[in-house]
Amino acid sequence: MWDYSKKVREHFFHPRNVGEIKDPDGVGEVGSLACGDALKFMFKLDENKAWVHLMMPNRVLESF
Repeated sequence: MWDYSKKVREHFFHPRNVGEIKDPDGVGEVGSLACGDALKFMFKLDENKAWVHLMMPNRVLESF
């Protein structure tokens, strides 16, 4: 039944990076609210403009 690796299943059942970042450096939104398949994420950057933290306010649609 499971065609996903142990690591993928672990992240599915115990998601990381779910929540919100206070004062994010940026917010991204992709997808379509019309079909309910939308993703929003927030991120913080370091002094070199590299991502140091990424959070998603909600879990995304599940495929299992």
